[in-house]
Amino acid sequence: MPHIGLAFIKFYNFVKKCLIFHVSLLLMETTIDALTSNLRTRIKKLISLYEETKTKNQTLELNNRELSEKNSILEKKLAETEKKYDNIKIAKTILATGDSSHDAKIKVNKIVREIDKCIALLNR
Repeated sequence: MPHIGLAFIKFYNFVKKCLIFHVSLLLMETTIDALTSNLRTRIKKLISLYEETKTKNQTLELNNRELSEKNSILEKKLAETEKKYDNIKIAKTILATGDSSHDAKIKVNKIVREIDKCIALLNR
């Protein structure tokens, strides 16, 4: 009989170890499922944030293009206005009294030299 008791104890210990192993596996599966679920949630959130950022970026790029176009138009208008202002100054100089016709010639020559410098720069 002592032999049957020893066999029973061994069998009992074996079953106990198997149950502990099985419970450990179940706990690991639960942990893995929780981690997988958590990872899926985070990936979905990242994808959502990426889409939002992508949309905002497209909006900002469009806004940037529009502002660049407006800036270009305003720079052209400024250049035209400066030319008109210079023309008005020249006209006033030319219409000056007879005493200042010498000053008018000096200013016209100065303008011609500036134009020659601009042409030289453009030819480079």
